[in-house]
Formats: sequence, C-alpha cells, structure tokens
Amino acid sequence: MTAADGGNGTRTLYATSVEWVEGYLAVVYWRRLGPRYIWCRYWWAHPEAVVRLEAMWRAWEKMRREDPLAGIAKWFVEIGDPMMRELLDPDGPFKGCNETRHREKSEDMSLPTVPLGVLP
Repeated sequence: MTAADGGNGTRTLYATSVEWVEGYLAVVYWRRLGPRYIWCRYWWAHPEAVVRLEAMWRAWEKMRREDPLAGIAKWFVEIGDPMMRELLDPDGPFKGCNETRHREKSEDMSLPTVPLGVLP
C-alpha cells in the first residue's frame, strides 16, 4: 500500500479513512454482530459514524507513526475500544440497522434557531 498525505503534510499508511476502515478496522476489529453489537455495512451513510471513524483513522495514523513500538496498543486502549463501544452500541448510530438492512436515521436532535444577539 502506498503512503498518502493525511491532510496535514504528514505521510499516512492509508490514503483515506475509507481505505483504513475497509483494509484495517473491519479486518482487525471483529465482533459477532447481534443484539449486543450493531454494525451497518453502509456506515458511510451515518454522519456520526463517519466523523468517529475519520477521527479514529487520524489518531491511528498519528500514534502508529509517533510510537512504532506501543502506539497501536495505546490507540486500542485510548481511542479504538472506547469509540467502537459507542459505534457498536445498540443505541448508537447504527440503531435499527443489522447485517442485511440499513435504516435511515429517523430523527435529528431537535434544535430551535438561536436568536440573534444571544451568543457573542
């Protein structure tokens, strides 16, 4: 695999978070899916998952590069495991999805328009 620019001028092992999810995370971070762990194969259609996975990839690249001996172990403890607990949680971003079905998010957090002058 060729190295790429991770967007900040540093070389990355994976060119994009999509490459990283498909080529690393989905292979290494295996869980039996079911009521306890929910994953959507259309993960890229879930905005929260996209943001979390992008952040995970960037942290993985940084920790791998800066500490070749222990970086990945630290990544699992500090980033990977906590983020995957949130992603795979039955009430997480993939709620309603399963191995064969993608469910569109049915509701957003309801927010009224912030009145002008309320915030600096």
